[in-house]
Amino acid sequence: MQRTTSYEHTHRDLIDRQAAANDRPLLDKDAQAFTIARTILDGFENHFSLFQEITSGARERFENADWHAAREAARKRIHFYDKRINETIEILREDLNIEDLDKPLWEQIKVEYMHLLFNHQQPELAESYYNSVFCKLFDRRYYNNTKIFVQSSISTEHLGSDYPTYRTYYPAELGLRRTMTKILSDLPLTLPFENKERDVRNMMYYLSTILPRDKRTVALNYQIDILSSLFFRNKATYLIGRAINDYTMTPFFVPILNNERGSVYVDALLTDPADLDAVFGFSRAYFMVETQVPSE
Repeated sequence: MQRTTSYEHTHRDLIDRQAAANDRPLLDKDAQAFTIARTILDGFENHFSLFQEITSGARERFENADWHAAREAARKRIHFYDKRINETIEILREDLNIEDLDKPLWEQIKVEYMHLLFNHQQPELAESYYNSVFCKLFDRRYYNNTKIFVQSSISTEHLGSDYPTYRTYYPAELGLRRTMTKILSDLPLTLPFENKERDVRNMMYYLSTILPRDKRTVALNYQIDILSSLFFRNKATYLIGRAINDYTMTPFFVPILNNERGSVYVDALLTDPADLDAVFGFSRAYFMVETQVPSE
């Protein structure tokens, strides 16, 4: 079958690449295992690329108050994963003749896939994609850690991107008002705030209930961390942060709304765990967050 997808590789190319990587000739079984592993990973990388492409438009849709486009993007994105899984399975079945389960082969495929994930930026997601492909191909009695990733093979603890995951602010040095002003000014939004001074004043009022006011209670690590990426969903974008003082860490989030008159405003500052659970547990709609290293 002739294909023109960006993630297709010929069988010969894959054999040559793996042989060069290992500096050893490949047996047919080795080549087959690597080809299948590479095909699955190519399917995931195509999925992630398309997923990020539609996610990257979230800020523009928010700033333009284009709620119809936002709903349409969310609707399309929900179906991306299943479509890519089905495309990968079609290639495996029609191009690589995968039908019945060859147990030793799939154990080797998993090993080859693990090798491919070395230094990968989204290994835990790629493992889930692999599992989805395998579980759609074969019966559940084969779902064990020799053939799928029941346990992750890659630690994401030390993964990092060139773009910092979060920014850190020190209220003890800047003062709380200047800190809040800088946090809002540093947000990756092009629209101005409707009334930044009012928003800063309101944020200071609520943060004063969780931040130390007596210098004697301020620890050396007294800081506020703000995620560099905004979280977009429906008609709002969310600033996500945490206040740290010694061993006390208080997460908070700030919904920011578009007034649909060319500016934005802070709607609230919430610290109650029940409120955080409600926002992040809202299963009918998903956040759009642009990042190359989701585990961060």
